[in-house]
Amino acid sequence: MKIVILAGGFGIGLREVFHGRPKHLAPINGRPFLHYVIKLLRKNSLTDLVLAVGYLSSQIIDELGDGSRFGVSITYSIDRRPLGTAGSLKNAQKYLGTDFLTVNGDTYLDIDYQQLIAFHQKKQAEVTLVGTTKYKNKGLMLRVKNEKLLRLANEGELANAGVYIFSPMIFKFIGAGEKSSLEQEILPLLLKKKKRIFVFKTNREYYDIGSPEHYQEAQQRLGMHES
Repeated sequence: MKIVILAGGFGIGLREVFHGRPKHLAPINGRPFLHYVIKLLRKNSLTDLVLAVGYLSSQIIDELGDGSRFGVSITYSIDRRPLGTAGSLKNAQKYLGTDFLTVNGDTYLDIDYQQLIAFHQKKQAEVTLVGTTKYKNKGLMLRVKNEKLLRLANEGELANAGVYIFSPMIFKFIGAGEKSSLEQEILPLLLKKKKRIFVFKTNREYYDIGSPEHYQEAQQRLGMHES
């Protein structure tokens, strides 16, 4: 299964810390954050990567190259202007055929991704989200019944971990060249259209580098994942 890594954001939360440098390359124990994400995917036998990049994309491309030194293959989808998470996926459509996995390039979630894929396939899902019981800040919460997503809310038993598997049908609902958000626009629309959306539950905590505080925590916690 192909994996899209969304790495095109401006990184406003870390701009004061890493001015002129994409947040996805923020150093963690001397290594760019994206190294950890790629290493995690490779550990799960996921090696066919599409990096959706935009802001300061040349730095990311120079750092990662074709991925061969990491044991993966990297194709780049370049956003020439800000497109949001959904718009970035639409821009990468030409590199994607069947169902594909999507992760945020500023988030690290250590789960069994092959188990996630098996869950998605068993449920014959059109969309699968990962929901976690372990979180520090309430972001987008998931209301779930019998493993099916009922709605997105400010309150719920699971937090959205920012990891998805999508069927190509999602592209029917994203306008080409239009800026749009997966969480705020596309997922609510797919719920309204009664698509088969399931939630894979985990008790693993995810780490992100969206703010200086979260970045500092990631520096401390990701050291535990070093081999």
